[in-house]
Amino acid sequence: MLNLCNLQCLLVKGWKGTSWSFPRGKMNKDEEDHACAVREVLEETGFDVSKFLNKDDYIEMIFGQQRVRLYIIAGVKDDTAFAPLIKKEISEIAWQRLDEIQPANEDVISCGTTGLKLYMADPFLVSLKAWILAHKPPVAPKSDLPLKGEAYSHEL
Repeated sequence: MLNLCNLQCLLVKGWKGTSWSFPRGKMNKDEEDHACAVREVLEETGFDVSKFLNKDDYIEMIFGQQRVRLYIIAGVKDDTAFAPLIKKEISEIAWQRLDEIQPANEDVISCGTTGLKLYMADPFLVSLKAWILAHKPPVAPKSDLPLKGEAYSHEL
């Protein structure tokens, strides 16, 4: 998910984990890719992206034998209230500035300038930034953006 200016993406942190990722999950039997994405985002953030989702706006990568598809959901308001529907799966949900996510030294983990451990975010960044350049929204002045706006946080 991207905010209105496409400068921040929404990341989630697992219940007992220390790393952040895009909302994600496993497909149910006979479930279509886009339906899985809508369901997983709803479960992990409490936000229904079905009206925002364009089935053609995605990035797909292969990791080993696993195909991973990241749907790009743009235009989400920064002040949207997020809260997971499934208990003890997600501990925090936060906007992260894309320009603060640094390239990873390993294949799957990187640390942003804010110190967040990012899992499975870095491999998608080049393609995500290319998509953003091709779909430019009006850009707010940089000083008006919060460094990190947490909409949900559950302390363990």
